[in-house]
Amino acid sequence: MKKKRGDYKRKNDGCFSASLAFILNENEKDIPLFIKKKNWLKSLRKFCAKYGYDVLQLELFKSAHTHITSPIILVGHRDKKKKRVHAVVYKKGKLLYDSSKKGKGLKGDPLYSLVLLKRIKIKDVR
Repeated sequence: MKKKRGDYKRKNDGCFSASLAFILNENEKDIPLFIKKKNWLKSLRKFCAKYGYDVLQLELFKSAHTHITSPIILVGHRDKKKKRVHAVVYKKGKLLYDSSKKGKGLKGDPLYSLVLLKRIKIKDVR
């Protein structure tokens, strides 16, 4: 069977979508490839709002994530060569999910981090 271009893109550029699917407990193929879009963060926020989440982008060093109790997507390099960017899921400083075959997480500090915060409804107390 011949592979489609979409299959190649998802295999090579799908680590972010796979990480998001892990957090949302969804099938990876149901999550768009956000990173290649022009306004990817805006598209991501709109998509996550459908699931009841807000997205907060942070630029913190890796050890700072040990204090965040929600799953967090870290985007950075997975090897010392820094040729490709990779996305993984951490929680309380520990690797929860890595879509790569080796599954070892990131090397060094992430370039940025995304936290999905569950929206809560505040009742009017008047």
